[in-house]
Amino acid sequence: MRRLLILFVVFGMVGVTVTSSGAIREASALRSLRHPLAPNAINQHQGHTSAITSQRMTLATDGATTPEAISDELAYAHFIRAMAAIKDPHGRDVALRAAGLDAADRAAFANALLPTVGALGLINEQRKTVTSDVLRAAEQATMASARVRVLNALSVQGQAQFDAYVQTRVKRHVKMYRAQRAKP
Repeated sequence: MRRLLILFVVFGMVGVTVTSSGAIREASALRSLRHPLAPNAINQHQGHTSAITSQRMTLATDGATTPEAISDELAYAHFIRAMAAIKDPHGRDVALRAAGLDAADRAAFANALLPTVGALGLINEQRKTVTSDVLRAAEQATMASARVRVLNALSVQGQAQFDAYVQTRVKRHVKMYRAQRAKP
């Protein structure tokens, strides 16, 4: 079985890591909204990188150099997951504004995201005791449902803006790592 670790950073300020078991690890969201590449955000990324290095992980796909290798499903899921990780409504609003959404679409996005926050929380609680394909499937179904719900909540212009943002910005921030096999 191939194991991947996916690292995602939105604007350099929101970090969410999905481990090879599928568990979501939230980093401190909103390190700096005014200065997305502030030292705290950079240190946050370096923390992920050092953890990956110590686990003998190799970069399998870098969205910064090959965004076309990142599926739409994965990019949308990561952006939605990152937005679900932001607990502060103002912080989420700032992040969605950076994605180009107007006030009505930002509010619609936030409302459409509410069931996803609860569902992901429940899945993460279950992962503390069990890791299974059933939980991975539940998470995939949750993210697919969230994508449909969010897109349906947005205006036509909001849908186009959100899709353009995911295609041109989000995919460039996704990195997928593969575990190296231990040498005997």
